[in-house]
Amino acid sequence: MLELSLSGGGLWGMTTSGFLYGLRDRGVIPEVVTGVSSGVHAGYLAYSGGTYDAAFRWFQLTRDHMISKPIGRFLPPYDYDGYTISCFTRPFLVSPAVFHENGLRYFFVGYVNLKHLRFVSEDILQLDKDVTYRVILRSSTIPFLTNFVPHFDGCIDGGFRRNAFVSSLPASERWLITYEGAERLIWKGRLYQRKILLPRLSRYSFYATDAELRAGFEQGYEMADTLTI
Repeated sequence: MLELSLSGGGLWGMTTSGFLYGLRDRGVIPEVVTGVSSGVHAGYLAYSGGTYDAAFRWFQLTRDHMISKPIGRFLPPYDYDGYTISCFTRPFLVSPAVFHENGLRYFFVGYVNLKHLRFVSEDILQLDKDVTYRVILRSSTIPFLTNFVPHFDGCIDGGFRRNAFVSSLPASERWLITYEGAERLIWKGRLYQRKILLPRLSRYSFYATDAELRAGFEQGYEMADTLTI
């Protein structure tokens, strides 16, 4: 059983998307995915059967939301329920059955519970799709950086504690998918049989241009297309 661990990295997740889409197109489908932050978004898009344009649109919306209202986001009224975020998230959500149909059996999302200061993971394939987006956003910087109000359900990006993690399932092989220079931050990196280091976008993550997002996707896709399996 193949398990992929996807690290975070903001809009560098576009490169992760390209890599996962490349694996998918080659017929390399993991049974288990674990992820935090943008790695979760990349995995969700790829294994829900999303198109290339869907991946681009998601990260484009994420970027635009990150850089919008740089001052106004800190002023009331506050979007405690995450209405703005859910409006652009919901169109991308699919039934958990779609993941199973595409070969995925488990998809663990990691986040940090602030009340107990501990790392938690949930299998989103056991949840209704209307609940899924809130779990994904617990492991995301999107609401955390765009307002200082309490994060989703008192949780923050899992990458603050672990930039990647493994499940407790008996996987026969585990691959770590992260970025150049970030592998040293991975907790228990020795648990991975294979470590794949993706290139970073040329610009600071949150301010990548459309062209840079597309280039990141293409770089990731090419790496998967030429990977020795």
